[in-house]
Amino acid sequence: MSPIKLFIFFFCSVPFFCFSEETLDCLGLGFVTESLYCSTCRNLKEFVKDEQIFSHCKKCCTEDVSSDLEQKKFVKVVLIVDSWALIAFPHVKEFVEKEQKLRRFPAFSTRYVSHSDPKLILTDTEGQVQHLSISGWKTENLEEFLSTKLER
Repeated sequence: MSPIKLFIFFFCSVPFFCFSEETLDCLGLGFVTESLYCSTCRNLKEFVKDEQIFSHCKKCCTEDVSSDLEQKKFVKVVLIVDSWALIAFPHVKEFVEKEQKLRRFPAFSTRYVSHSDPKLILTDTEGQVQHLSISGWKTENLEEFLSTKLER
């Protein structure tokens, strides 16, 4: 293997070096892009009253799931989670293990992604995709959400 390929292989096996430049900038500023919602930045602006911090936050945030989530039904739901992080989220782990046995939600699947906090990727009937963080959810919350929002 050539030295350059070995160099690339080594550094890309360390996840920090394979993030996009924008993600690294956000991480350097203390913002985790995938779990930072823009409403949090607006709240931060109210309390901190620092325009520079707010502008950095806005560059790194993800738009919140829209309020029409309450009326929508979804045809597909994918749980994204790091298999090692499940230890830190026992309710999500319990739900995943239970669902693997019972298979109550055929349009639900789990995808393991390194360095990812638990979130749902929701696809509606029009093919639009929304992301929803579920880090603080309990098993019952997940079950209720899927039984009411997932089309069968």
